[in-house]
Amino acid sequence: SGNVGADSTLKIDSLGNLHISYVDLSQGILKYAFKSNTAWTVESITSFGTMWAQSLYLDSSNNPHISYQDSSLTSNLKYASKNNNVLKIESINVFSHSISDSSLVIDSSDNPYIIYYDHTIKSISFATKPNLNWTTLVAFEIGTNTTDPSFLLDTHNDIHMKYRENGYLKYATLTPTHITTTTTTSTSISTTTETSIMTSTIITTTTNRITTTTA
Repeated sequence: SGNVGADSTLKIDSLGNLHISYVDLSQGILKYAFKSNTAWTVESITSFGTMWAQSLYLDSSNNPHISYQDSSLTSNLKYASKNNNVLKIESINVFSHSISDSSLVIDSSDNPYIIYYDHTIKSISFATKPNLNWTTLVAFEIGTNTTDPSFLLDTHNDIHMKYRENGYLKYATLTPTHITTTTTTSTSISTTTETSIMTSTIITTTTNRITTTTA
C-alpha cells in the first residue's frame, strides 16, 4: 500500500517466474518482488535512504542483481545481489558522488556491467566486476543534458548502448579499446568512430554524416 511501484523493472526467468524491483516512495527504500506459481514474495533490499535509478537483471541461475543510486550516502552507486537467498550489497567507488540513470546487465559468465551518468565529470561511465574487485572507467565525456542510458551485451560481450543527449537519440558501441557513437534525428544520422574508452578524453579520427528522409 502507499506510494509504491516507482522506477520499476520486470524480468521473467528461465522457469517463467516473475521478478520485479521497484522503489517504495512512501518509505524511500528499494524492494524486490518474486512470484513463483501463484504466490508473491516481497522483501526490502534497503532499510533507509533515498533510492532511485535502479536496474534489475537475472544471472544464469535466475538470481537477481540490482544496481541503484543511494542518495543518502557518500558512495551512492550500489549493487545488490542474491545467491542461495543470501543478500549482498556492495558500494562501488565512482569518480564522483553525483550519479544517475544506472543500467545493469549480466554477461554469459555472470559478470556484472553497470553504465551510469556521472554529473560531476559529465560523462557516461562504466563499472564491471570481472573478478573480486570493481573496475570503473570513463566511457566518454558528453554534455550536461544527458539522460536514459541503457545497454545490452552481444555474444562477444561488447556493449551496445542507447542514450539521449540534448534532444538527440544516440547509440554507442563499446569494446575494450574503442567506442563508436551514432546520433539519430528525424533528418540525419551522424557517426563518430575510434574513440578511446581507456581515457577521459575523446579522440576522434573519422566523422560521417548521412542524410535521411523523415519516415
